[in-house]
Amino acid sequence: MANDIFLDGNTASVLSRTDGILLIAFFVVFMYYSFFSMKKDDSEHEVEIIKYSTKKSILMVVAGMVLLAGGGQVIVHFASIFATDYGISEWIIGLTIISFGTSLPE
Repeated sequence: MANDIFLDGNTASVLSRTDGILLIAFFVVFMYYSFFSMKKDDSEHEVEIIKYSTKKSILMVVAGMVLLAGGGQVIVHFASIFATDYGISEWIIGLTIISFGTSLPE
């Protein structure tokens, strides 16, 4: 879908009606799979819940958000330096390193 220039020859990347139908169809398949795979899981998993104070919980959330934003800035900064030093297009760096780096927190 993002590479319409390679598939359809379109110069602008647009979502067509066919692209939308494919996206919705795959979403329905994914939801069906997710629902029924969770429904089959009858095993009893006991999860130990750790209780933190409200102050500590807020501090941990804020610290995580700050570190995540700072890490993203560092990755983008050094990736652009890397791209200019080695003569690689920043577009290529964005497609490879940055896209990989944004999926790491997940």
